[in-house]
Amino acid sequence: MLALNAEARLPSERGLAITGDLSQIDLSRWLELLEVYDTEQPGDDNTGKSQSPLPVALDLSTDRLLLGATEIEHIHVRGRGLGADWRLQFDSETAAGVLSGVMNGETPLQLDLSHLRLPAPAQPENGTEAEEAREVPDPWAGYDFTKLPRVDFSTEQLRIGDEDLGRWSFQLRPSRDRLVLSDIHGAARGVRLEGRGEGEQKLGAQLMWLRDADGSESSQFIGRLVAGDLADVQRAWGQEPLIESRSAIFATALRWDGSPARVAGNLLSGELTIDIRDGRFLRATDSAGPALLRLLSLFNFDTWARRLRLDFSDLYQSGMAFDRVRGEVVFEEMGNC
Repeated sequence: MLALNAEARLPSERGLAITGDLSQIDLSRWLELLEVYDTEQPGDDNTGKSQSPLPVALDLSTDRLLLGATEIEHIHVRGRGLGADWRLQFDSETAAGVLSGVMNGETPLQLDLSHLRLPAPAQPENGTEAEEAREVPDPWAGYDFTKLPRVDFSTEQLRIGDEDLGRWSFQLRPSRDRLVLSDIHGAARGVRLEGRGEGEQKLGAQLMWLRDADGSESSQFIGRLVAGDLADVQRAWGQEPLIESRSAIFATALRWDGSPARVAGNLLSGELTIDIRDGRFLRATDSAGPALLRLLSLFNFDTWARRLRLDFSDLYQSGMAFDRVRGEVVFEEMGNC
């Protein structure tokens, strides 16, 4: 029994029990120290037979839990481990759920959360995001992918700032030269994130972060943004509704230089296919702008959308209905359309 700033109570069965309250816990360091209990233990003098790995039970609270570069404040962790096989339950304001599986094993860990609450990202100044994308150093450049475990992740509630984004899930697969997030499922403000394909063959979206032998990095995203009534989507994003629809699909296959953090309209190459059905262009004020371009700007493509210089004013000002609007935008190097 190991009690840290707590009363020690001997366990009722064979094993190591660690309990207490600490100001800080570095989880990777703790798991490294506990590896001594991963293997079979020497036998006693009578039988000479080795014993199975020593069970370890944890019941710890800490003001600061370190998970690599991530910190979680005021968290309670409890669970059991047998060798490298662990099941940990944790609860905090930031995250709560269960982590289970074999540490450093071939089988992915299972991380199932009831909630994950993240701070809202800082908002860039107007007009600077695309212009500065090439000039600002990549904050994730050179990251060692092998520091991350193989994980199947899900959370019942993802909250960013004050916004509730509902359920999200993905599979994380790192290797020496790439980091892959596959089978991504989630939704935000009326837009669902899905993969390509149909029926049983349909998978989630995929995001890949690649590193070549010379150290150069690039990212790729393949997936579909799916919505119902685009008028509701535009309202959710704080825009004036300019187009109604029964369904809308934006299928993407995009690439850009650098890590996923470097995504910007003027760095894209690839294609975006648009398929909007059973709707109409709404009447709008002269200052509202072309409906389709305003719609596309929801997905942070404002830079190249302005370059298209298309004029749909004769359509949306008349309130014209349509059966289908379909098109394809091809991005060449440096975000040219």
